[in-house]
Amino acid sequence: MLEPGLVYHRRMRWLVVALVACGGSTPPPSAIPIAGLSDADRAAFDDGLAEFERVYGDSDGLGPLYVVTACAGCHQDGTRGPGKTTRMVIVNADGYTAAMDQSALPFGHLVRMGLTAGAHTPVIPPDVPHLKVTTRLGPQLLGRGYMEAVDELEIANQETIQAARTDTIHGRVNRVTFDSIPNPDTTFENYQTGQTNLVGRFGLKARQATIDDYIAGAYQGAMGLTSPMQPTELTNPDNLTDDLKPGVDIPIDALDRVAFYVRRVAIPPRQDVAGGAALFDAMQCSVCPC
Repeated sequence: MLEPGLVYHRRMRWLVVALVACGGSTPPPSAIPIAGLSDADRAAFDDGLAEFERVYGDSDGLGPLYVVTACAGCHQDGTRGPGKTTRMVIVNADGYTAAMDQSALPFGHLVRMGLTAGAHTPVIPPDVPHLKVTTRLGPQLLGRGYMEAVDELEIANQETIQAARTDTIHGRVNRVTFDSIPNPDTTFENYQTGQTNLVGRFGLKARQATIDDYIAGAYQGAMGLTSPMQPTELTNPDNLTDDLKPGVDIPIDALDRVAFYVRRVAIPPRQDVAGGAALFDAMQCSVCPC
């Protein structure tokens, strides 16, 4: 049986569809799945969207430190922001190259100001030399399933093609390590913990290889919610090893519902506004086949 909130959400979605059919408002991009889904997959898409928009509280395992309380807090309507994160890194004297020694940031590079479960010391930028602090909006999530579907050999082929260019456009594959515990569902990947040389596709600067890993990392990093893929609470200034929900905070099926949803969000139709497509080509943005 579905939770009342999921039933309500599904009814609201079909109400939106009905309104559009009658000439009403257009639904947000986050509520539009790719074409051709079965009724069962459409229902699963709605359930995943409801989980994506779920607001977590103290008793759900939020924290002890966190940035936002819901996935949608950083990706409203599946697009960029309005939620934002503040990140910090120690750089070399040139002002932008990350230093090899990051030990002065023992609690990571993400600033977490939200407190719960007895925490009283937020992670704030320390007073250390050459500390660079930046603010970033959450990336849009539309069409991520298409990104995952691109064959790895084709990505490597594009790297080779761009390496032969005579201009400065030379895209490179970001090779990453799979640091999570594998998802029991191996439908989309079957990487093992510690497996290296994987193609990074998701997250900031393509730091993660799979959608599942990206979502598990977002739950843990932005909300302090542990999962079977990333079951360890993050270190924090108060040395708290758990939150108000002992053990792992969210089950694997919650993560899977969000992953199902993210894989099936459609890419909105594009409109050529004021010759934007021609300008896109002229600036050689289309060299990268994304």
